[in-house]
Amino acid sequence: MTQSAPESLNPESLNPESPNPGAAVLPELTPGELAERMAAAAGRLCEVIETEVDLLRSFKIAEVERLQAEKKNLAENYEKLLQSLGKHPTAVAEMGDGRRAALRAAAERLARATEANAVALRAGIEAHTRLMSGIARAVQEQRPRSACYHADGRTLEAEADKTPVSVTLDQVL
Repeated sequence: MTQSAPESLNPESLNPESPNPGAAVLPELTPGELAERMAAAAGRLCEVIETEVDLLRSFKIAEVERLQAEKKNLAENYEKLLQSLGKHPTAVAEMGDGRRAALRAAAERLARATEANAVALRAGIEAHTRLMSGIARAVQEQRPRSACYHADGRTLEAEADKTPVSVTLDQVL
């Protein structure tokens, strides 16, 4: 993702307790403030991802779709905070042990959440694929059999079974 100019100051984004704590990346943030914002942003992103995993596991796909915009926004804002941190290589050393530990814990939680999310998404995709394959097989089995005829009048039932069935399923997981 390419970095854009910092967003305008949003007073709510300065509060680590806000729903979107990384919404504005400000160059004047101290290393401690940056650590707090990053930990808060990672925490909120983890909450959304963990909710998504729970919904995926319970096959509530419509509810998962409603989370996507917020998840995307939070991930983009977290990335902007990481980019801001990357511009100040000494920031991690300057932020103090407590904030550094909190940031590390938030990053580790985010890594676990994203891994669980990937596993749940793969499982959901696999379940969806199996369901669609089962539907296609059922349609094939329910299709009336017709005989194929050769020029000499013989029927070939085996060849009739090779005739493909056209089924279109348009579903996004």
